[in-house]
Amino acid sequence: MRWPKKASTTLTTNSSTTDCADIRPRRFVVNYAANQSQCHVRLPFPNLAGKEWQLCDQLSPASYVWNGDDLQSRGLYLDLSPWQACVFSLVKHE
Repeated sequence: MRWPKKASTTLTTNSSTTDCADIRPRRFVVNYAANQSQCHVRLPFPNLAGKEWQLCDQLSPASYVWNGDDLQSRGLYLDLSPWQACVFSLVKHE
């Protein structure tokens, strides 16, 4: 199968728990496309709203503070380079 030239084929997998308060869940993200790809990824954690969260990429020095209401409603926005991988840990921002 051939993908259109601008196709976004980002694959995400999860290896985490559902309780953000006690354990650092992780989200594994890989862009399997040969082009830049963007998407929103819903996180399977029910207690994100009303808090600020820090997402730290375990494969780079990147770190982001994200509004929990936005994470809960729209999901985590990703903008990845071709073949880029990230492993985000998620902790409550103090």
